[in-house]
Amino acid sequence: MLGTDTAPHLVAVTRGGGLLHAAGSWADFDPVKAGDRGPLTATCAAVVDGDLHTAAVTRSGGLVHAVRRASGVWVRFGDVKSHAGNPGHVADVAATAVDGTLRLLVRTATGGLFLTRRRADGSWTPFDYLKGLTGDPGFVTDLAVTTVGRDLHVLATTNRGRLHHAIRWADGTWRAFHDVAAQRGRIAAAGVAGALHVLAHTVDRVRHLVHRADRGWERADDLASAPRHVTDLAAAGVGGELHVLLTTATGGLDHAVRGSAGTWSGAGERSCSVARAAIT
Repeated sequence: MLGTDTAPHLVAVTRGGGLLHAAGSWADFDPVKAGDRGPLTATCAAVVDGDLHTAAVTRSGGLVHAVRRASGVWVRFGDVKSHAGNPGHVADVAATAVDGTLRLLVRTATGGLFLTRRRADGSWTPFDYLKGLTGDPGFVTDLAVTTVGRDLHVLATTNRGRLHHAIRWADGTWRAFHDVAAQRGRIAAAGVAGALHVLAHTVDRVRHLVHRADRGWERADDLASAPRHVTDLAAAGVGGELHVLLTTATGGLDHAVRGSAGTWSGAGERSCSVARAAIT
């Protein structure tokens, strides 16, 4: 969310490779006016000090980044690799904010996992090879990253059908990847009310897992009303609630909210002709 708003903000890649943004109303998309960046395949979003940051993957495996100021003005796309180094052919990206900085988690086409930070002054740190810091869970097929308090949580699925979880503590040290559960579908993660919430798509539903610092992992109520043929997941903590966005094979978006009381409500599927989407 932006500023003091309690409405989610969405960024979506269209089937044609365009990039759209919706502020306040999740169904009212406008083209992102941040310059030419070529056709895109994936996107992510995070709010840092009131500004909306989005990163997107190009069809050639590149990585670009743009900022929407709180005033609504977009700053033009920049090439992340030219500032943070080249981790390889980028296949996917996820984002979160920690201590006033943007963190980008990148999955490469070879199953690698890399992390970079954009400082408040606009400079970037070189990509860190995450497996060298957290251990190697295997060939990564999907990823998610979020913040709980001042701790950075990284989720990764592998081609062996497992979900793994690592933590970067506020003091900069890492807890290595732990094997959490069997998982082959898409994943998303969000920090809500001091807990880590993970959404994991299976064939016919979206599982909901919660990690609390004092009790470890718990199985929460699944999002059983999820639409069929889900192709992508996104999640965010907004105003103390868990917001989940589901992209379908027909290009539709379904938005569900888990309130502070633990009950789910849904807005229903909208036809938007999108391929991937992010929510913050």
